Amino acid sequence: MKVKARPGSEVIVDPQELTEFLRKSQDFSELIKTTLNPEDSEVIRRQKLRALQKNKISGPSEQNKAINKGWKRYIGIPVAIASGLFFILSLIATKNLIGKYHPFTISFWQYLTRIPIGCTFILYYWIFEKVNVFQSVFDSTEVTDEDSGDVTPSTTRQKIFTSLGLVLTCLAGVAVLVMRFYALKYLSVADATVINFSGTLFTIGFGYFFLDEKCGFVTLPISFVNLFGAFLITRPPFLTGGTEYNTDLLIGASISLMATIVVSAYYVAMRKLRKIHYTVTIFLATMLGLIECGVLAVCLDVFTLPDLGWDIFWISAVGFLAISGNLTIIIALKFEQAGIVNLVRLIDVVFVFFLEYIFLHIIPDRFSICGAIIVLTGVSIIALRSILLTLPHGNRYRRACCCLLK
Repeated sequence: MKVKARPGSEVIVDPQELTEFLRKSQDFSELIKTTLNPEDSEVIRRQKLRALQKNKISGPSEQNKAINKGWKRYIGIPVAIASGLFFILSLIATKNLIGKYHPFTISFWQYLTRIPIGCTFILYYWIFEKVNVFQSVFDSTEVTDEDSGDVTPSTTRQKIFTSLGLVLTCLAGVAVLVMRFYALKYLSVADATVINFSGTLFTIGFGYFFLDEKCGFVTLPISFVNLFGAFLITRPPFLTGGTEYNTDLLIGASISLMATIVVSAYYVAMRKLRKIHYTVTIFLATMLGLIECGVLAVCLDVFTLPDLGWDIFWISAVGFLAISGNLTIIIALKFEQAGIVNLVRLIDVVFVFFLEYIFLHIIPDRFSICGAIIVLTGVSIIALRSILLTLPHGNRYRRACCCLLK
């Protein structure tokens, strides 16, 4: 296999020869050794490596096809279910602490327990995979030509804006966590979870304005129906027969809805920064959250040390379960489509009612159940629509459900 570099630094790779070589090669490092020339300039070496990586990922190599063969094809759904369990259990553990400690204090101790886990993953990639994950922050702004493989290096301005965007995105993630903890002071875990699932309208809106994503005629009305399901959780007086709203429920629902809006913007920002390694995002969010929540807790004079015994256990459990949920959802998305993962995650609502009854002895009323059913139905339709969009145009299931694709 020959890889040529023209005087203008244009790299030419024969796709057929590259694909044949990749099928026979068991180690990508062997391909690099046979392609890179020690006499090449640094720019040409980088462009060759980029071109080889691009063709290796997109080419029909057996190594890439094997990711969804055998037992690996069944990993995505169980891991997505496990991710939901981790998130629900972390909220239940937080609910046990929220009456005794301030949300800023709980957040501080949670981020402190996340640091060893985040550092472990960064060291793993650095030592065993030989990958400097922090370099992905600057490489994410490089532009590679799909035809020639030419790499346009990022400018200093682009690097600064990318770094600033990453910091702001991580701070938004910290704000979401604190707001959800505040919401648990006024809402049950089940009601807060249902409201979190009702934010499809905001996600679709942000995607339409900032990512130029299409907004179908089906998704928009369903998104408003989801909001109505969240509205039922506030127990409006005209349905309960009361004279006024329950203040605690109204405050909790408002905070939870604000968190849903912010997390929708967070998801859109993460899609813009998707080339950045996920461990960098988790580590930076952990460090910023630790500093931000620690400073605010001290300034507001609400910082307290956890009592020995069960409080230490619950605080450690919150941090461990939360980061485990983040990591497992990333693994699930690696082995399964996003639409299927979102559909499987709907089982979280079932889990939360069941687990809340076991651990907190809270029995849901008819408004919580009706709101959950409405939100589950709407999110299920949107998730099914996203799955249908990935099918070929001639697929019989896509033709049968064409009304959902409008």
